Amino acid sequence: MIVCEEKKDKERKTECEGEEEEKKEEEDSVHIEKKKEKKLETRKKSALILDLPYPHAPTRKDKERKFLRFSDILKQLQINIPFT
Repeated sequence: MIVCEEKKDKERKTECEGEEEEKKEEEDSVHIEKKKEKKLETRKKSALILDLPYPHAPTRKDKERKFLRFSDILKQLQINIPFT
């Protein structure tokens, strides 16, 4: 009888250990899925930030080009003021 009870106790322990392992595996898989979801969200956010439809800040080269164009137009400008 004692041997039978010990076998039952061992079986219960192994069943409990098996259930605990399954729970740990499920928790690990859920944890991994959450990490993947977070990575996807951050990628989406970074993609949204990079692909904004607004113009970029003008560079020095752009500023110089626009100033040269402005100065050329200003040189061509003629204003006649009659002195009467």
